[in-house]
Amino acid sequence: MAVIVKEATPSKIERPSNQKIARVVAAALKKAKKNKSLVEVTFICNARMRALNKKYRGKDKTTDVLSFAMGEDGILGDVFISKTEAAKNAYHYGVSPQEEILRLLAHGVLHLLGYEHGPKMFRIQEEVLCRANS
Repeated sequence: MAVIVKEATPSKIERPSNQKIARVVAAALKKAKKNKSLVEVTFICNARMRALNKKYRGKDKTTDVLSFAMGEDGILGDVFISKTEAAKNAYHYGVSPQEEILRLLAHGVLHLLGYEHGPKMFRIQEEVLCRANS
């Protein structure tokens, strides 16, 4: 398993360490029995997130996380996260921005693995976070 972390847009919002990011990705991949996959995680600004959301999903608004599966052998795909939207979510849910970023990361990686929104996905998302923190 390999995780590449990029900070495309500087921000005052602190993100989790690369080690914590890698643990969440590893926990999600282990759950799906795909341990030998590359995942790229990129932190971007709301303007870039909005542009990606409009181009690929037809939604002219920002969002907190987007995932793009590669479908190539050994390369799972890319997860884009807006730290600004994560911080807004964190305030709403009463958690730290770093906790919310890790939750969005787990969510994004599960989408790369083919999960669709629903109770099963959200249950697995929380299992991944628990496994990554143990």
